[in-house]
Amino acid sequence: MDWSSFFTERDVLVIDLDGTIANTEPYHFEAHAKVVAEYGITLTPSDVQRYVGRTDEQIYPMISEDFRVAMNVPRAIEDKVDAFLEIAKARQIQPYPVMERLIRTAPNTKILLTNQRQRIVDAMLAQWDLRASFSQVISLQSSTRTKVEVIQVLGYPLKSIVVFEDSPRTLRDAVAHGIRCVAVRTDMNRDLLPQGVPCVDMTQG
Repeated sequence: MDWSSFFTERDVLVIDLDGTIANTEPYHFEAHAKVVAEYGITLTPSDVQRYVGRTDEQIYPMISEDFRVAMNVPRAIEDKVDAFLEIAKARQIQPYPVMERLIRTAPNTKILLTNQRQRIVDAMLAQWDLRASFSQVISLQSSTRTKVEVIQVLGYPLKSIVVFEDSPRTLRDAVAHGIRCVAVRTDMNRDLLPQGVPCVDMTQG
């Protein structure tokens, strides 16, 4: 893919992890489903849409409220992380080829900015051998700040930032602050992305 229409070598690329570098979301929800099944809960496709782009700390209280089930949230989160890492290793989840090429070969400064837990971030970057490609790796697992709030204090002019993201909520927030974005279109967000944002299509059809 020719990225020249999206950014120049002087720009700073801020890249999300789940759904952006790789199609990890289905495996996260497989792990969620395994954990919540112990509480008698079955997650549906509409539930998946509701929880996409949120941290585990946000998802499990939402599930507890949505299904009116008292959950041990810290334990559920750790069980989910364990389940996901087992799935990721067994399935040998790989990055999208176009994103892997970008991360490995673009001469730009690249920052990984994710809501994902540090333990999963470290494991996936090690599995993909991509850690050295990022100048910074930032996990917001325990932060109350949004990604845009973090971007604003990174120390780079906002006009030099290009955000690669699959979360419609984050994309809308970034666009509202005048930050350039490249949306990663997936089967989960295909009908939810804001209009007018350049898009890399990872859907199956």
